Amino acid sequence: MAGRYGRALSPQRPFTARFRLMVDRPPQPRPVKLPVQFRADGANWYVQSKHYRVCLARSGGGELRGLWTARGEQPIIEHARTYTDYGILADSTDSLGRKSRTTGSTEQDLEPDCWIEPGEGELRLRFCGYMRQAHRWRNIVSPRVQYETVWHFDGSPRIKVEHRARPLIAPQPQCKAFLAQVFSVPETQAWQATAGGRGYSGGADQDPSGRVLQSKLIGATVDNMELTTARGKVRLEHLRGWGETPQNVFLLRSADSPTYTMFLAMLDGQPVDLDARWRGYAYDLVVRGR
Repeated sequence: MAGRYGRALSPQRPFTARFRLMVDRPPQPRPVKLPVQFRADGANWYVQSKHYRVCLARSGGGELRGLWTARGEQPIIEHARTYTDYGILADSTDSLGRKSRTTGSTEQDLEPDCWIEPGEGELRLRFCGYMRQAHRWRNIVSPRVQYETVWHFDGSPRIKVEHRARPLIAPQPQCKAFLAQVFSVPETQAWQATAGGRGYSGGADQDPSGRVLQSKLIGATVDNMELTTARGKVRLEHLRGWGETPQNVFLLRSADSPTYTMFLAMLDGQPVDLDARWRGYAYDLVVRGR
């Protein structure tokens, strides 16, 4: 090769070589001014701005453990998770031969893959993993159900969220199953929603227990939903599918308290050709004080 030559080595002919080892300087960290405050504390990650405070379950599938207004003492959304309890997972059988539904949930995933992606205009937190059983040592469910959640924090009052899941299964024609992300909203007093250009409303003083609003019965996609509570207001805006078309959005009122649960159901019992394609929602979350 040009500029190079070889040398034969022999014990009878000593050979001395000199060389210089060059090591590049390690890249210096580049400070980034985040639009929000971020803190990692064990199993939880905390995000705070002048509009809200958020607690995400680092060891619980990246789901929401609490959403407060900036000065609120109690969370407006107390708990969130994504789960399936029929149609995808086989029933469990105990030692007496009794069968029961198997529930798989994101909140049972203690070790999801996590990414912290800071930027000048946005902090993005991403979680990926597999649903696990609530019992039986939190084993990964079989067949596996994969999920992905992306949180976008840009300092504005809006928190942008993308969430989806998929069962890793062979195609199953005309399958009936349930798969949904849910948010628990305690002390709800009233709610409003828009779907297909029409407005809908209700409240704790008039709604019966059970489902009180369902997009699949309305025949239109729910675009926005607002719940007024004794702790403040939470609004779900720009709701849209992320992946295959979701089946239902509905509110569920608890039988023994004015707690409402928002269900974003990717699957809700309607026959569908089920396979490993992603199904989910993208939306904005906004909270305000009373």
